[in-house]
Amino acid sequence: MQVKTPVAMKTIVIVFCLILGMVGTCRKAINVGPTAQGEVIEKKATLIYELPVDGCSWHFTIDNGDESRRFAPTEASEQNVREFAEKNNLFRTGRMRGEVTIKYRPTNKKRTIVCGFGGQVTLEEIDVLAISLP
Repeated sequence: MQVKTPVAMKTIVIVFCLILGMVGTCRKAINVGPTAQGEVIEKKATLIYELPVDGCSWHFTIDNGDESRRFAPTEASEQNVREFAEKNNLFRTGRMRGEVTIKYRPTNKKRTIVCGFGGQVTLEEIDVLAISLP
């Protein structure tokens, strides 16, 4: 004996599978940087240098709502970042972070920075074109 499935039941199963497939592929986008190499972006960021207290060397955190991402400046632009921090006494209060505005270009490369206790972290690399106080 063969049981026939009503057309409505087949339709419900197909729709359910489609919805399940769409939900499984959804991801929350983090729009903190461009996808095209060479595009210049300006964002508010937090400049961080916590190596003296066993944190990590020079890097930026860029917030986007409830999420944030960390970026390392290129070796070439890191010197300008250091000079900016010193010139503006950014860390004079003992805090190892300061709010800045940066113009940057992604390199689509990774850079490993030094952290305390001999650690390292690999971050997305950015070429910092300009840095200023907000």
